[in-house]
Amino acid sequence: MSPLVYGTPPVLPPAPVSAWRGFEVSWSGWDGSFWDLGDALSGVFLERGGVEGLAMPPHHAWTGSSPAVHGQYYRGHLVEPRPVFWPVHVYSDAGSVEWVERDRAFWRSLQPGRHGAWAVTSPAGGTRRLVCRFVDDGQHSFPVDPARQGWATYGVSLIADSPFWEGEPARRTWSVSDPSLDFYGGAGKAPLFHVSSGSQLSSASITNEGDLEAWPVWTVRGPLTSVTVGVDGATVQWNVALVEGDVLVIDTDPTVQSAWLNGVDVTAQLGSADFAPIPAGEERPLSLAMSGPAGGSVEATIKPRFYRAW
Repeated sequence: MSPLVYGTPPVLPPAPVSAWRGFEVSWSGWDGSFWDLGDALSGVFLERGGVEGLAMPPHHAWTGSSPAVHGQYYRGHLVEPRPVFWPVHVYSDAGSVEWVERDRAFWRSLQPGRHGAWAVTSPAGGTRRLVCRFVDDGQHSFPVDPARQGWATYGVSLIADSPFWEGEPARRTWSVSDPSLDFYGGAGKAPLFHVSSGSQLSSASITNEGDLEAWPVWTVRGPLTSVTVGVDGATVQWNVALVEGDVLVIDTDPTVQSAWLNGVDVTAQLGSADFAPIPAGEERPLSLAMSGPAGGSVEATIKPRFYRAW
């Protein structure tokens, strides 16, 4: 009889991980519904070809010419509303009733005058969103009864009145120091650090990673006796005392440019107001000054805007 020899079985190498992944695509309707448009198993998904609205938006350029100069010269441009088109497939394997309910629910999220958000998450990280509203379904016709077959493919047209994809907001916060706290502990003790803020007003800055300028939204929380906020020397002043619990929001967007205190419009109570944006692709110093008891804070928020979905 031959002797038996036992050995350790070989360890198989881990299965290779593919370097290729797709984009995650979703729709958040005005009614609070959420639709994973990139998952074919979800019952509502985008077909592989024909999606429009992910790339550069249309724009109109202004040019001039002169009889003394060859060609033309560029004066500027305006980006137009972005058209969006979805070839979207709605199906259900569970039966006619389930298909009708799913189809109704999806179309409820698409109504004239109602806005939703189309989101795209890149394999490289980061999500961008485009706010859209429904335009039409191309006067869709049904060649067969969709409730009997459990599916229908639609051509959905939407429009993005604001044509830019918005990235994830960038936020930074600064607070008033507490002068009553010692930086070090008592004699013979290890140092006890009292840190009142993670950022110093003198070195405050924020970076806009977008393709276009970004306008800050300033959120000021009391208690404060006065505050000055701005970008690189262009400032907005507020000289009315805020008590604990007060929230002042100053929106510098040119389409808004207003101030709201606890939900009440107080734009007229602003001191000097020189609104300024953060230029595209740049880090800019912020101009901040706060006075008041400890606990007050200022938060700067910007939404970077992009031409494309990734």
